[in-house]
Amino acid sequence: MTDKKATVKEIDAICNTSPDTDGCRDTFAATGNPEMSIKTALEVLGQAMRDDPDYAWGWLSNISCSFQDAGGDHETANKGACRFMKLAFGIDLEQRVFDEFKYKVSELLDYEADQA
Repeated sequence: MTDKKATVKEIDAICNTSPDTDGCRDTFAATGNPEMSIKTALEVLGQAMRDDPDYAWGWLSNISCSFQDAGGDHETANKGACRFMKLAFGIDLEQRVFDEFKYKVSELLDYEADQA
């Protein structure tokens, strides 16, 4: 990775071919460099997740659902997604997953009690 900052022309040349042109420009704005290591990319994503917990939740949900779509069970999928998020981005969502699950179970039990 170089210390040289990207010019607008360089950013446009790279980002205009990207399917996510705005995201590409945002990445360059965040890093100030058109060359990015995988480590830097993970750090930029991790910071975006710390800045917006719902964004992190979206990542976790998609990872978990992908595992379930492949035949995995819900609990293992959530644990695996939490582990990936913690290892890749330093984001610990395990307590939030537990709290969401506990809330959904209590909602279901309340619903079943109302139906009885």
